[in-house]
Amino acid sequence: MPQDQRRLAAIMFTDMADYTSLSQRDEKLALRLLESQDAVLKRAFGAHNGRVVKGTGDGYLVEFGSALEAMESAVDAQKGLSLQNAAGKPEAILRVRIGIHVGDVVEKGEDIFGDAVNIASRTFPMAEPGGVCITEEVYSQVRNKIPLKMEKLAPQQLKHVDFPVNLYKVVLREEAKPGESKMAPKNRLAVLPLTNISPDAKDSYLADGMTEELITVLSKVQGLRVIARTSSDRYRGSEKRISSIGDELEVGVVMEGSIRRAGEKIRVTVQLIDAQTEEHLWAETYDRELTDVFSIQSEIARDVADALKLQLLQAQEKQIEKRATSNLDAYMAYLKGRAAMPGRTKEGLAEAIVEFERAAKLDPTYAPAYAGLSDAVFLQADYKYVPLGDSVERATEYAKKALALDPDNSEAHASMGLLLVREYRFADAEREYKRAIELNPSYAPAHHWYGMDLAELGKLNEGLEEALLAERQDPLSLIIVMNACGMLFFSGRIEEARKLMDKARHLSPGNQLVAQYEADLDMARNDYAAAALKLEALSGIAHNRVGAISDLAYCYAQLGQRDKIVKLEESMRNVALDEDDRLGIDSGIAYALGDMDKTFDLLSKAIDRKAVSWIPLRYLPQLEGIRKDPRWAEMLKKYNFPLNASG
Repeated sequence: MPQDQRRLAAIMFTDMADYTSLSQRDEKLALRLLESQDAVLKRAFGAHNGRVVKGTGDGYLVEFGSALEAMESAVDAQKGLSLQNAAGKPEAILRVRIGIHVGDVVEKGEDIFGDAVNIASRTFPMAEPGGVCITEEVYSQVRNKIPLKMEKLAPQQLKHVDFPVNLYKVVLREEAKPGESKMAPKNRLAVLPLTNISPDAKDSYLADGMTEELITVLSKVQGLRVIARTSSDRYRGSEKRISSIGDELEVGVVMEGSIRRAGEKIRVTVQLIDAQTEEHLWAETYDRELTDVFSIQSEIARDVADALKLQLLQAQEKQIEKRATSNLDAYMAYLKGRAAMPGRTKEGLAEAIVEFERAAKLDPTYAPAYAGLSDAVFLQADYKYVPLGDSVERATEYAKKALALDPDNSEAHASMGLLLVREYRFADAEREYKRAIELNPSYAPAHHWYGMDLAELGKLNEGLEEALLAERQDPLSLIIVMNACGMLFFSGRIEEARKLMDKARHLSPGNQLVAQYEADLDMARNDYAAAALKLEALSGIAHNRVGAISDLAYCYAQLGQRDKIVKLEESMRNVALDEDDRLGIDSGIAYALGDMDKTFDLLSKAIDRKAVSWIPLRYLPQLEGIRKDPRWAEMLKKYNFPLNASG
């Protein structure tokens, strides 16, 4: 190309956070928000001489003459969006990521190309929703010209960029100081466990049931995001201030209350409290017959929607009135089953199966009980607590029964999605997850599993969005926090991953899964000795033993301790393993020893058995050698997977 087509420019990329999942839930709202975003952004671009090169679906590629103009435009854009959010409805919150880089570009027609464009396109995903991320080249040109703090992030290895890139986070607003509450949208609600104040302590099951049912029913109100019970239940009996709970759960409103039974009558008292000011927003008392217990939550949901100025549509009214069961004992057994699952322990999953079976026996038409059975039976085998055997088939039958009983059951659709992923039917799984989220946007496991499904397909950015949505819906669920941590790690957002790692460590001190993730972070900073120490203690655990031993062998290789790899290989020959684990461990050790022919031979056999997750293969830094081998592209083609991550 002629030399005069090359020039120095500041390149900006914008992207609307959560747009993909929003468009799946409410396409009309997504399009309205896109129009609102465009109006604000284009004003900010034009005010600082920005040229819109092209749209990118839910964002823009924009060229500026200087880094300063690009920065000023980005700051104005985020301020404009913030003001628009403050004036709008809770469900119409706009959160945009912006990334900026400076470098040479080459013009071809109306488009621009070059490393500067590539680096800028990899920079915006590093920004927080509603934030701005810039490269060191931009920072050096604006640091004395913009009255804002810019915090340096850890060096990032961006996709398709051959060298680490130094990035900075632009602090658009000061973080809340200790003791101060952070602002959270009023459409994010936490329902704290209702207090049983009945004369008989045994009536506490009524309080638990009412709490869970309120969470379920309120989740069906459009525009309202309700924190999952696994997170809110941690505040049972807590004396923490409402403002502290609001900060920890990142909610704008907290519901608390009590329930009292006297003979065949019950009294339910509930109130809404502003999580920042602790001001009482609304309160009501409901006196009813015990037989009306399942109708009270419908009335409360309507009153809450009215108090928060949320409009109920006719379809939502029907959903709110819908009852999965009228059997209190079946319902309580189901609650106990779900409560036993989040830790994914052997004992917890076994207990969950017992409770779900009891619920199904008490009410054979109770769809959620079968959805719960599907999840627990599958996870019990997936975590290697029992032989795989016919677990997938049994779990599939339970999910099908749940959907036959209730085609609109969100949990059952999510359960079916989980099973389809096991069969590598990722596109079919995506359909089930989308339906689950459409039916209940607050159902955290659906976002959690959907994010993993997207990551398997190479759509890492979209998968990360879903993982972070799940973490916002259930911020105290260990498994969901760890998944979001892993997605951030794979995306190169190491410092954010470390923050979630600290949170996970606090949630479950000494947890083996947390220790394995910590080893991955050690490996990412080339501290193989520290990683090996952690992995040596983990190599005997049941769940993900394949990953732990493969990583340990890799650490030994990086430390030049080939003799330890050989000893590890010999020791594993004496361990009873199923065929799936044997293939996984042998391929991991072969890779550490540098035998790529054997690695791909064993890996192909494992994949033919559908015994391999594509997520570590696609993203773990230590498996880069596999991805650089020509056989990797051939393998992806064989299984109809895209070669490069697109999200």
